[in-house]
Amino acid sequence: MDKLHKILINGDTLVELLMDRLVTAWNPSDPDIVEIYRQYYTDMVENGVYDDAEFDVMTIVDNDWVNYTDIYAPEDAALEYDLEMSSEPDTDEYIDDVIEALEDMGESVYVYHIDGVPYLFVVH
Repeated sequence: MDKLHKILINGDTLVELLMDRLVTAWNPSDPDIVEIYRQYYTDMVENGVYDDAEFDVMTIVDNDWVNYTDIYAPEDAALEYDLEMSSEPDTDEYIDDVIEALEDMGESVYVYHIDGVPYLFVVH
């Protein structure tokens, strides 16, 4: 059965398929991490990233988890990437400066908030 089939699926179901793979295959222990991935996949679906795409849920999630994404608090991202920051931590300016520096390095950065705390979702 190597033949590919084209199907239509609504966005909510697609997000749930992606999340099911994340939770069953990788079992993140931190519920905040699960929520950040949910927000990321929801954004991707809402922005049409998967529209008319041929893809494999397992491949997308596994590659995201293993190879393509990292989640940081802004201060941790600055340390991980050895960024010299002139603004003060815990300010919006600091977060913006970290994002700008990472994007200048070619990274894509999304900001998600869990209980008011910002997290940077970095896609390589």
